[in-house]
Amino acid sequence: MATLAVAAIICLSACYDNMVPTDTFHPYCDSSSIGDNIFCQTDNRQLTFHRQAGFTSAEYQHMSDTLYGSYDTTVLNVTYHSTPIYDGPDETDIIFQKASVPSGLVGITWCENAATWVKCDQHYVRFKSGYSVSRALACHESGHAVGLTHGSDAAPKQSDRAPSLECLRNPIQYATESLGSHNKDAVDATY
Repeated sequence: MATLAVAAIICLSACYDNMVPTDTFHPYCDSSSIGDNIFCQTDNRQLTFHRQAGFTSAEYQHMSDTLYGSYDTTVLNVTYHSTPIYDGPDETDIIFQKASVPSGLVGITWCENAATWVKCDQHYVRFKSGYSVSRALACHESGHAVGLTHGSDAAPKQSDRAPSLECLRNPIQYATESLGSHNKDAVDATY
């Protein structure tokens, strides 16, 4: 499913595609709920986010540092919405929240409002209550909200711990705090 142009750009840093849809992972972007765990590409270059209540000031800082320090270094234009927009054409793209997540997870991302079969107007990123949100975890889940996958969903498949995945490594203890050049190339080629 990757176009030749995208594949050529991605090969500058590592030769695989980990932007949904890939040839090995192509879920239909659908408005879903947390249990469905369906994430998609965001709907445009304007990447807006909001943090709901329940985070510590350090966690707020980790999310901001990630979005402004990694994602805003791509073609995406990151903006914080102090008042989130939940309906209409200008919905806040990523809503961060803290609450319960499915067993065995510390964070999960899902599309709440699909725009097309591959684009999402609003993703929710939920972190496990009682678990400290590190910069690596914030980077990882934000990556899913722009369409980046784990290595096992890439084409061709990669190890989930492949060094070029940086903050998209899985499990989270192997993730870095950085988006990394491969993921930046994938974002820039897509948007």
